[in-house]
Amino acid sequence: MEDDITWTEVLSSRVTKVGYSPSSQHLYVVWARGGKTSMYSDVPADIADQFAKSWSVGSRVNTMLNGYPMEYVA
Repeated sequence: MEDDITWTEVLSSRVTKVGYSPSSQHLYVVWARGGKTSMYSDVPADIADQFAKSWSVGSRVNTMLNGYPMEYVA
């Protein structure tokens, strides 16, 4: 993972924390169940910020990040 990731812990039953790298525009989502990490590519900073601050991060994954390429990285 990149060195410039800013991590934000979130209150969610599905997600424990969210990270964002502005240099690569990668958004990381660490899942509560199983501890897997998803990486979404080409996510603009304003979308990443809105996502991390949303009232229900777990439910916003499908609506806000659906169009961005995703892969599991850990």
